[in-house]
Amino acid sequence: MKKKSTMGVLWSSGSLIFSQVINILLFFYLARILDVNTFGKLAIALFLLDIFFVFSTVGFNAYLLKTKEFTSAKANSSFTASFILVCIFIALIVASNYVFSHEYQGTQTHYLLALCPILIINSFSIVADSKIQREFNYHIIAKITVASSFISGISAVMFAVYGFEEWSIIFGRLIHSFLLSTLLVINAQFLPRFRIDKYELKEMYTFIKPLFLSQFLTFTTDRANQIMVASFLGANFFALLSLAKRPYMEIQHLTLGQINKVLVNTLSRSQDNHATVCYRLASLVAVFIIPIFLGLSAISDVFLVGILGSKWQESVLLMSLFGFEVLALVFAWFMNSFFIANGQPQLIYKVVKVGFLIRVLASLIAVQYGILYLVLTNIAVSFIMIPIHYFYFARVVNVSFFILFKSLYPAIVAGLIMFGVVSFYLSFFTQYLTNPYLLLISAIMAGSVIYISTFYFMFPKSFKMTVNEIRTLTKG
Repeated sequence: MKKKSTMGVLWSSGSLIFSQVINILLFFYLARILDVNTFGKLAIALFLLDIFFVFSTVGFNAYLLKTKEFTSAKANSSFTASFILVCIFIALIVASNYVFSHEYQGTQTHYLLALCPILIINSFSIVADSKIQREFNYHIIAKITVASSFISGISAVMFAVYGFEEWSIIFGRLIHSFLLSTLLVINAQFLPRFRIDKYELKEMYTFIKPLFLSQFLTFTTDRANQIMVASFLGANFFALLSLAKRPYMEIQHLTLGQINKVLVNTLSRSQDNHATVCYRLASLVAVFIIPIFLGLSAISDVFLVGILGSKWQESVLLMSLFGFEVLALVFAWFMNSFFIANGQPQLIYKVVKVGFLIRVLASLIAVQYGILYLVLTNIAVSFIMIPIHYFYFARVVNVSFFILFKSLYPAIVAGLIMFGVVSFYLSFFTQYLTNPYLLLISAIMAGSVIYISTFYFMFPKSFKMTVNEIRTLTKG
């Protein structure tokens, strides 16, 4: 099971890294050539695309993974219910287009209408994706993802070169969704039908309702600062915020998102003590994720201004601050998977509901004072939420916060020392290395050496345990 889970994470992350590289390169290419206002409109379009993604699964994937037996009744009921939900959502989009088209001069509403087919296309792939995951055939999903991403990525680049600007990403996403869903259905050898079993529908509703509500609130909560900026400060500030936050969101999606995806499937079938799994997993992931976030925070000035241009100077401080949110993230990123695996999705909703109220109220106050206060407030709320997360998590897993903190402490200390050294390194060598690319590469190399050395010499026991853990996972 360990071997299958590890390989599942590697296949999922590997394929997504490939697919996202093209999207990220295109994203930063447009950030370099477009003015801030135009890029802000593009960022809002991508933000709207995230809204579509929230409603494309709404817990159906988790339901099919959690169930003990995959049956045609469960699969068809899941597909039909998701398709009906998609149709309702599209009807709301069409209605909003009619109401707001004059106010927004058709720009943002056209983005919404153009992205509508993604919801319909994705509804056909939910069952196929779940079926392949249940069989631990993550390599199949990886190959399909790579092929779809390569073709759609090349198409998006061609659209961008020929002057379609922000529409190039939208066209690319449409092509990607169509190819991905088609190939998944073919490989799963299962085409869902429009049928609903009343018993399955009742069971599905009980399981998915709290997940759906929590997913909606999670989306709103996690992007509270973006929603506030788009609503109160406009496209320019939204562009600054999006560029600063985008790298962290991609890294989180490529790493923690993929681990959680496999974790639900694994925990539902594992007989291991969940508290022990929690300590080991959180510790191992923190060793890798903390230096990446804090490293990005340290090199934000060189990356944004040196490579993308001085017009993004105001994003530097925001990007630097966002990196420190990882110190709160490492304490709670895995909890939802344990809630679902233990059949307690309603606890996710309770946690998210509290977080939603705190973050939205705090953001509404902070946005009045500007984007910097808004970002600082949201980071502070992430730390405030840690004890609330554990209040509910303790009901499912008998975990000690002290033991968890002890397991995360070495990575946190090593990461903070690395951040300080790299920041000093850049402030000193900027006057000698005028080429931003060479400066960036040298800073990354210096940070890697400092982090590994600090971890090895200050925490030799933890370093050895981490190495042994990696060997155990890779060898199965």
